[in-house]
Amino acid sequence: GWRRDTAQRLLVERRDTTAVEALKSIAASAANPASRLHALWTLEGMNALDDTAIAAALKDSQGKVRAAGIRLSERSFKQTSNPIAAATALSEKLISFASDSSADVQIQLALSLSSLPPNDQAKAALAGLAKGSGLVRDAAAYTLASFEPVKADAVATAARALTPDEKRRFDAGKGMYEATCLACHQVHGMGQIGLAPPLVGSEWVSGSEGRLI
Repeated sequence: GWRRDTAQRLLVERRDTTAVEALKSIAASAANPASRLHALWTLEGMNALDDTAIAAALKDSQGKVRAAGIRLSERSFKQTSNPIAAATALSEKLISFASDSSADVQIQLALSLSSLPPNDQAKAALAGLAKGSGLVRDAAAYTLASFEPVKADAVATAARALTPDEKRRFDAGKGMYEATCLACHQVHGMGQIGLAPPLVGSEWVSGSEGRLI
């Protein structure tokens, strides 16, 4: 709610170090999962998040908190003297979450792996997730594509002339895409690593019109 959001913002802005221990306690043991999430991200914003808090989040009973733990763990390999080795070790550690029952965890895993060096184990885990459905499949397919980028001409399809009504609808849709979707999914529709999955070839786009709307 507003109070929790405002408290988080003020703590991050003020970098109030006197609140760090209390935040760590909330992140580890608060009864409300939302409180644990807010505490984790507040610690991250204050640059006070440690490996102990991340490890606890990865073992949390709630999927959204575990997903946050995966996202937050990305920072660990960037703060070492040997980021490549650390990233490889992190990838091996996170791959076990491919069998997690939470879709939130699987989606975040697929996206986080896109920021880590690709290896056979990661590709195998992503291939398994890509056989799933919905956003899990799309996120996994996106990361796999980022490992081996698809050539632009590989997604080209034969086009026919549009009727006047189709052209009107196309122009309207183009304007809506540019205003709402382009910033994340990009002009080519292939998305951005770690931010937005590709729309090209996605069932969300090529499937039922009712689902898309």
